[in-house]
Amino acid sequence: MLEAIIEAEKMREMIDIVSSIVSEAKFIMDKKGLVVTAVDEAHVLLVEAKLGKKAFVKLKVDKFEFGIDIDKLKSIFTLASGEVKITSDGKRLKLEYNNVEREMSLLSPEAMSSPKIPDLTFTMNAKIKRNEIDVGVKTLNNIGETVEIKAKKDYFEMFASDHSDTAKVILNKDSIEEIECKEEISSMYSLDYFMNLMKFVGKEMQIQMADAYPMRINFKIADEEGDVTYVLAPRVTEEE
Repeated sequence: MLEAIIEAEKMREMIDIVSSIVSEAKFIMDKKGLVVTAVDEAHVLLVEAKLGKKAFVKLKVDKFEFGIDIDKLKSIFTLASGEVKITSDGKRLKLEYNNVEREMSLLSPEAMSSPKIPDLTFTMNAKIKRNEIDVGVKTLNNIGETVEIKAKKDYFEMFASDHSDTAKVILNKDSIEEIECKEEISSMYSLDYFMNLMKFVGKEMQIQMADAYPMRINFKIADEEGDVTYVLAPRVTEEE
């Protein structure tokens, strides 16, 4: 039913992202690769993580959907290195790596939700390198509960504040790879959720937004052979 071989690091990168928001998830595997889509319990953050066929050393499967305990899978791939062989008879998952053979029960996929990336229309589209934004994002940590993001032509700003401190990160056209902004926009998001997803962003990310609207972030993983999409719901204030 399933026979695959993949480098442990590539699979671990994907598992770390998914495990940051859910403890169980549905995996969908076919000839094109692997897709996992999950949303946190509060329905604030949705993630879709993909590993394409090229990410696998070997992939032999038609279509196979299964539920998995992400925390258990993460503990396995935390220890694994090199190539990992993954096989399944439909009831259990077997993983072989180094001198280890590990089996785990699968969960019923029917009992798990299958969230979809919503169809959204954005007025701002930017490409930003991780190193241009990393220090600034860390500066926002633990300052208030929300981050306000503003954008206009050749300008991108992140702002956080609480009763005693403020922090502002400003990127101009010299710090941004590309930015298209049809109108000046402003939207607020949970700082905790934003900081959590930023831990996993790759070397370059695409950020899409609109005024008081969800944010979509895309980036590559697994040596450019995988993709991640985050959709973060906006924080709605009492005034809104």
